[in-house]
Amino acid sequence: FLLSACSGITINIDNIFPAETLTEESTDDTTAGAADTSAADTTAADTIKTYEYTGYSRASEYLENLGEYSFDGESLFIKSTTEDAVNLIFISATDDGDGSSTYSEALYERTLMVEEKLLCELHYVVTTAEEMETELAAALDDGSYYSNLLLLSQSELETFAVGGYLCSLYSLPFFDVEEDYILTDATLQLAAGYDLYGMVSWATADPDDIPCVFVNTALLPDTDTSVETTVKRGEWTWDKLLTLGNLTWGTDSNEDSTDIITASLGLHFVLNEERTVPTVTLPEGAADAAALTYQISKSGSLSSGTLDDFIAGGSAFYVGTLGDMNSLALTGVEWTVVPIPKYSESQSSYYSLVSGGAVLAVPANITDYTGASYLIRALAAASCGYLRDSYVQYHMYSTVRSESALDMIEIIYDSVFYDFSFSLGYGSKSVSEATYGLIHEAIADTEETDSDDDTFDLDIEALFEDHRGNADYILAERYPLPNE
Repeated sequence: FLLSACSGITINIDNIFPAETLTEESTDDTTAGAADTSAADTTAADTIKTYEYTGYSRASEYLENLGEYSFDGESLFIKSTTEDAVNLIFISATDDGDGSSTYSEALYERTLMVEEKLLCELHYVVTTAEEMETELAAALDDGSYYSNLLLLSQSELETFAVGGYLCSLYSLPFFDVEEDYILTDATLQLAAGYDLYGMVSWATADPDDIPCVFVNTALLPDTDTSVETTVKRGEWTWDKLLTLGNLTWGTDSNEDSTDIITASLGLHFVLNEERTVPTVTLPEGAADAAALTYQISKSGSLSSGTLDDFIAGGSAFYVGTLGDMNSLALTGVEWTVVPIPKYSESQSSYYSLVSGGAVLAVPANITDYTGASYLIRALAAASCGYLRDSYVQYHMYSTVRSESALDMIEIIYDSVFYDFSFSLGYGSKSVSEATYGLIHEAIADTEETDSDDDTFDLDIEALFEDHRGNADYILAERYPLPNE
């Protein structure tokens, strides 16, 4: 996300966290899906909420608590397979000497904080996944240095993990996956057996990629409760959405839509607990996910559409990502943004599937385990809270039309959901068929055998049993325990 990209706006550290008189407070205590019985928002549309921004001081405190370590001015290299991922880490990828910055001041400041903390200079090298695998294999063979960290897409992690190219983060001293500055639930989906192959934090998780629902409020029926209030009360469900208006998807693939719906139940299809071989499982709620997707497909709401269609008034709801806010800011649409709905009100949280995205990893031939630990943790610590505050504040000034939308961004921020199937299980057709592919197949089979009936009655357990053997065989082959 380019916080300095909007014409006429100059962002610096002073106005990212201005010393303002607070009209209403918001901190990181916002809980996704938490009940809120407050009255509907009656604030004028052009009134913007003023927040208390504590992220910078919190990030500074996390960095301070890491302890002392120095690289003595050394240049450190992070090698990546994607330019987009590099943009999340580095100050400027294209410095043409004119002093201009293509990245937000917040990203600049975050990186500078890490460099000053560890007395180092961060650099990056962009390559392809194929070249990285070849070069890293050669470095492992002759024991030569390759890089300090790797920045990979989630879908590439499996190749490097299975190939033996990654150091387990559990091997790093002082590394604790439960730290507040690490997205713990997401990171644990990158583990298998005794090994943790990558880390997810706000150093790498791009808010612009988080799925969400945009609302054309002018097309909604008159109700006593706003959509935002429904979200805050934990009552925002797929049924509620479908009763309020029609829906289009910003994707060309019904499978992508199905995956988002399935993940909205918070289901994990692979058991990957520490010291165990990963195995596929049929989570409680899988049949509900299939039935829900079937219901939505029957309603005609699984058709793809473009953001332009939504802007033109083609639908009340549009499933896109937070990055679409930058385009909507330039329109006259009366819009707000809300999280991906729940399956039911009793569900504890909202969940938005991140099936791509970048992760930080450590090459297997690293020799300075302590240095790698400090570097990967410092990047996460300096980003936690700080980049979130910066992101919300940018949209406060640049895109949203109402203060309630800022609360929604925070809730969506808390809804990120990663799953083993899209990282360490990504490259296996067998694993795919026994996880998210199971829902795809169930929907297709039901439509073929019962096309005139709105009821989903397929035996999904029998379908799972057809696939579990092959999937478990692949997982056991790829992620065996030592000495087995």
